[in-house]
Amino acid sequence: MGVNVAVRTVQSSHEMLAAQELLAHMFPHHPGAALDSDRAVRYRALYPDQADMMAVAVTEAGEAVGIALASQECTGARVILRGLGVHPSVRGHGVASRLLALVEQGAIRRHAPGVTLGSVDDAVGFYLRMGYKAVLLVQFVAADASAEEAVTAALAGPLAGYACLRRSYNGIPQLFVQVGTVDMDFMRRVEQEVPSVSVGWVTGKDF
Repeated sequence: MGVNVAVRTVQSSHEMLAAQELLAHMFPHHPGAALDSDRAVRYRALYPDQADMMAVAVTEAGEAVGIALASQECTGARVILRGLGVHPSVRGHGVASRLLALVEQGAIRRHAPGVTLGSVDDAVGFYLRMGYKAVLLVQFVAADASAEEAVTAALAGPLAGYACLRRSYNGIPQLFVQVGTVDMDFMRRVEQEVPSVSVGWVTGKDF
């Protein structure tokens, strides 16, 4: 397969489904990529209202070989990029960066303050090259007293001395740790020393 690929916004519900099928094929173990997942269903419901932040890469034959899906919860909110994938046959030719740029253009037109991604451990280097900044997300697994004890232990232990922003998701504590650089050894240390946590890199870009 050549690299003559067009990158544009999704143009039909059929094209959206085809692109989501590609994403599900590339990330078979990611629950959010499955076609019947809440996330995938929600994106189909958001089309076409937020189509300017849904990008697809297609060949001359109309085959989807890349996708980037983002959305905005409300006016003025940050845009959340939930999925970006490129078929191996066209990787290394700038397709992913073009998809991301198109999503960013849509976010800017909507006056979003920036774009935020979820966990991107395997691709964090790509996003850093695209001007994104990495933050270590420490996600606790419960919303009870044991979680509070774990937060205290984390702040007094491996996270001591780091600037940490505390937030919550569905009542479950989160810590966003400003570390300055991507350090996988540090991430593994946090996982080992703090009980009942999920640790990963998230990235974001401000406009």
